[in-house]
Amino acid sequence: MKSVSNTVGVAGLALALLAAPALAAKQAVVLVGDDDYPPYSYKDAGGTPKGIYADLLRKVGAAMPNFTIELRTAPWKRALVQVEQGELIGMYPPYKKPEARPWMGYSTPLLNETVVLVCTAKIAQSHKDKPWPTGYAGLRFGNNAGFQTPGKPFFDMAAAGKLALEEAKTTEQNLRKLAEGRIDCYPNDRRAIDSEVKRLQLDLNGAAETAVIGKESGYVGYTSKAGAFAYQAAFMKEFDETVLKLRAAGQLPPLD
Repeated sequence: MKSVSNTVGVAGLALALLAAPALAAKQAVVLVGDDDYPPYSYKDAGGTPKGIYADLLRKVGAAMPNFTIELRTAPWKRALVQVEQGELIGMYPPYKKPEARPWMGYSTPLLNETVVLVCTAKIAQSHKDKPWPTGYAGLRFGNNAGFQTPGKPFFDMAAAGKLALEEAKTTEQNLRKLAEGRIDCYPNDRRAIDSEVKRLQLDLNGAAETAVIGKESGYVGYTSKAGAFAYQAAFMKEFDETVLKLRAAGQLPPLD
């Protein structure tokens, strides 16, 4: 027969366990990526976020002590609007364009990309080594909608009517236009172009690189309207610290 003191002790322990505060769960943070920018950021047939940045962000999220990262995808222009309006805390992987997006804050750089200009065979022959973008006046350009890849001087020329600009949603659409001669040139990241050409088994009919526009880094871009995200500053700090720690340990790609 159990003693009264043992019974009281067990009951007291049970009450103490019930009264004890639960361990705080990690704060989940939703980051939205471009849904059609392979191989960097895209969704598979089932809607799962994929790509180089998704892999990198999952690795960072797994190493963060106080936060978890939940990835989603959306059309690029829609995600930009939602971050600007404070409906989303952040998105990936914008380039750092403070003049075009003064409302966006940025993480530490995640990955470097090499931005190139690819032109049709005829234009490539006549425009090789011409200065960018002034040497390309009068031509027809494709661009991914919402991408600031070509730079402000390019967009200033487009606004002034010194070149023609047609935006399409995806890299695939722009490359098909280039292959068919409906645009003269298309600027984008080299790896993104090569990946889509191989995936589509696309014949670009002699189109070739004519210029390296520059190197850009991809970031997590944050909203400046953080009212709905009381944890934003803490997340941004911990995220950067984790990226730098993993890179120093050789667990993330080095920045070129």
